Amino acid sequence: MHIGIIMDGNRRFAKRSLINPLHGHIEGAKRIQDVIEVGLEKGINEISLYTFSTKNFDRDKKEVDFLMDLFKKKFDELKKEESKDVRFIFAGRKELFDKDIRNMMFELEDKTKDNSKLKLNFCMGYDGQEELLNSINICKEKGLDISHENIMSNLWVKTPVDLIIRTSGEHRLSGFLLYQSSYAEFFFSDLMWPEFTKEKFVRVIDDFSSRDRRFGK
Repeated sequence: MHIGIIMDGNRRFAKRSLINPLHGHIEGAKRIQDVIEVGLEKGINEISLYTFSTKNFDRDKKEVDFLMDLFKKKFDELKKEESKDVRFIFAGRKELFDKDIRNMMFELEDKTKDNSKLKLNFCMGYDGQEELLNSINICKEKGLDISHENIMSNLWVKTPVDLIIRTSGEHRLSGFLLYQSSYAEFFFSDLMWPEFTKEKFVRVIDDFSSRDRRFGK
């Protein structure tokens, strides 16, 4: 099972909680540990987190710099997850990030490449349209047929997604896993991402398990 999560609502949570808007991202980052724990407990194969889109680079420089520092701190924490058999992948245009962050990405990917219980994709420097165009261009460069199998194998995220969760009350994909989500189920929550607790995540997975998926048949 592959779950995609659009982690939306950090800034609105902060505004509603009367705290510094940037600190909403800190609260949101705390939920990632819950995602890992639930993924392992529920036997989820793969989880993709919409962490930072290519368009997010256009936000105010103060916020972007704050997020880059937060990523570094979080990646340091994730080094401790190695014993949990979690494999970390960074899906997107890594070249858009500075050298320090890229090196941390490569280190985490290399240290966990043999882990197999849960694959956690951080979609960073990510946009679903760019991902698809990039895959098609790779196929052309390699002289491959433009087939579903070849396109899928050259995407940044290489497996179909079964369930996409979006928090904050928004009802759109915002460029997330466009090709992979052709038969995905969706769950939209009015909760802001920092409010999306471990227990809520478990309930969503249980709800998904009861759905009748016909894949167009």
